[in-house]
Amino acid sequence: MKKFALPIIGVFALLSCLWYVVHYQILLEMYVHTFKVWRSMEALSEKKWLTYVGHLFFSIVFVLIYSKGYEAGKPGLGQGLRFGFLVGLLLSIGPALYAYVAVPVHVPLALSWMASGVLSCTACGALTGILYR
Repeated sequence: MKKFALPIIGVFALLSCLWYVVHYQILLEMYVHTFKVWRSMEALSEKKWLTYVGHLFFSIVFVLIYSKGYEAGKPGLGQGLRFGFLVGLLLSIGPALYAYVAVPVHVPLALSWMASGVLSCTACGALTGILYR
């Protein structure tokens, strides 16, 4: 369990920070232009704790799956980057396309979701690769 604790905590912290920067700093203006499709800020604030539950769930499963494919004797950073990039593609491209079809948002926002998802997962993979031993 000790082997998993540090990477899980690290991924949780990194993912939470990246989520805030991406969605509350970088993409906020794009969200403001589509305010009619989102919950009110008050409703978002009431449910924000669920975001952290989701980040924790992601972190646990992400590190667990990484551990199943970990190859001893090979550099962890490279393994983590590859793993994170592939997970990012899997979890970001399709869902962003589905959301674009279902929710009236502009193409730049959907592309930003794709890019930020792939980059965030890649960063989480790199951190996992460094911390997992």
